[in-house]
Amino acid sequence: MRARQQELKKENQQLLVKLIDADITKNRLRNDWNYIEYIARTKHLLSRPGEVIYRFKE
Repeated sequence: MRARQQELKKENQQLLVKLIDADITKNRLRNDWNYIEYIARTKHLLSRPGEVIYRFKE
């Protein structure tokens, strides 16, 4: 019983951290244009018109 309670507390803390992180990300997406541009460029590989993107193999 006690072990299950500790397990549930740990899981609750992990979920709370995820919730806080999601809230921070949501606020950044609503208010931070630099963050939006970063996401567009890194995750969606977008660029501005006329911009040349160079990709190097690692």
